[in-house]
Amino acid sequence: MSQATYTSNLDSILEAMKAGIETGVTGAVEKIADVARQLCPVGDSARAPRQSFFRSVRVGKKNWKKVRVVSRSPLAWTSRQPGTLRDSIFTRVRWKDGTCLGWVKAGAEGTPDGSAYYAPFVEWGTTKMQARPFMRPALRGAKSACLNDIGMAIGLELGQTTRRGVKRKVYGA
Repeated sequence: MSQATYTSNLDSILEAMKAGIETGVTGAVEKIADVARQLCPVGDSARAPRQSFFRSVRVGKKNWKKVRVVSRSPLAWTSRQPGTLRDSIFTRVRWKDGTCLGWVKAGAEGTPDGSAYYAPFVEWGTTKMQARPFMRPALRGAKSACLNDIGMAIGLELGQTTRRGVKRKVYGA
């Protein structure tokens, strides 16, 4: 009867698992960032066309006068460069206390001059502006695919390592 013993290199397996986790988390946060960039509202650099109309205005007690009013839509134009908020979306992956953390952020940290400070205002809204969320829907839409990708990356790394790292020795054959 033959005996079989298995020797494994536990350190290489743990390193492979750590590399797989980091690769998976990096891919997952990049996928979320790509979806957020697609959902991000982008302004227009062209000014809104002038709209004119006539309004009757009372002059005195009994007299009315027609006045031409010229207006511009206040929400159609912004002085910021279009796409500044979209371009400020960035990712970061790091290890802390044995846990791999991944971030997708948008805002002032993502721009060299800090000009996209208004990212939370767009995401959550203000008293004078309705919320136009783009980060939360991106996370919700890509969550299951990201978890699957992290699992696949770990499995690939472990599969490659265990094929190399585990050796079978047969004695007495």
